[in-house]
Amino acid sequence: MKRTTIIIAFISMTILCSCGSSVTLQGNDKTKDFRNVSWGDCMADVMASDEADIQPNGLKTLSGKDTLLNDVECEIIYTFNDSDQLIKGEYMVKSLSKSNDESYADYADFLKNKYGEPTDSGDMGSMHYAYYETARTKIKLGVAFYEMSIIYEPLIDLEKTKEPGMGADGL
Repeated sequence: MKRTTIIIAFISMTILCSCGSSVTLQGNDKTKDFRNVSWGDCMADVMASDEADIQPNGLKTLSGKDTLLNDVECEIIYTFNDSDQLIKGEYMVKSLSKSNDESYADYADFLKNKYGEPTDSGDMGSMHYAYYETARTKIKLGVAFYEMSIIYEPLIDLEKTKEPGMGADGL
């Protein structure tokens, strides 16, 4: 029993150490794609770098709570692929205190100030949406039924740029 525990602990430490090496190698020059992390980062790196209380939520997801705009609490969701690479980040507000129109205007203005003019925007009934882009990320804002989401996804191909489980070294 002790031997099994020691082997599991050793394997876990080896994985965490190899995963965490990206921060050391990249230093402060590492591109931040969503919050404080980069596309392709592993789960351990994401948990270590986020100041919010981020916890596992299934095999490929981490989530936690934070505030984004006007002290409104939001859920933060990180999604990973089978290779333990970050492939999506999301902010969700489940119950907006303002109308859909007012909330959309607030969040669209917030994103416009951060990323520039949207590449596309519009309305579909009572739903409002806008798309933004950076060199490495597409950002989708959606507001409907007193809920808001901002979804961040990579524009880069993670499978061609790095090996699984190695943090952001290959980016």
